[in-house]
Amino acid sequence: EVEGFIINASQDHWFIISRRGKDVDINGGFESYKHSRLLRAYSLDSALVKHVLPLYSRGDYDTAIFRAFKEVEVRVRKRGGYPDTLVGVPLARKAFDAQSGPLRDKSAQDEAEREARAHLFAGALGLFKNPSSHRNIDFDNPREVAEIILFANYLLRVVDSTSK
Repeated sequence: EVEGFIINASQDHWFIISRRGKDVDINGGFESYKHSRLLRAYSLDSALVKHVLPLYSRGDYDTAIFRAFKEVEVRVRKRGGYPDTLVGVPLARKAFDAQSGPLRDKSAQDEAEREARAHLFAGALGLFKNPSSHRNIDFDNPREVAEIILFANYLLRVVDSTSK
């Protein structure tokens, strides 16, 4: 009832399947609907809502992950003031360099923590963006894909919170 699949048809609290419920049943869309509930627009960066959520909802998981981490890369490049020619892991290493990176965590007193942030971003781009840009990756677990997209969302928040 909360999702609009059934509606109250009488004062005796009889319920019938709504048009939305029939559509989901007839078109076999319940699995897609169920998986789309794992990622909620209100908890995602606006770029992920616009470019990634529709891909995820359609079940195009490898493209959704690629697009999420492409957004991370683009945001790092823009925030760090780097040219389009600097990409992927080298971009992350330079932007978050513990000594001179414009996006390094200046509040972290420990150099190892600043280095760890560089490793985090370089590893994420290397693991999630690079393989999908070179070959088809078969992601078949919607929950795992949602978690990977949420990780990209976290990285975007980190980038947005850095001061140059």
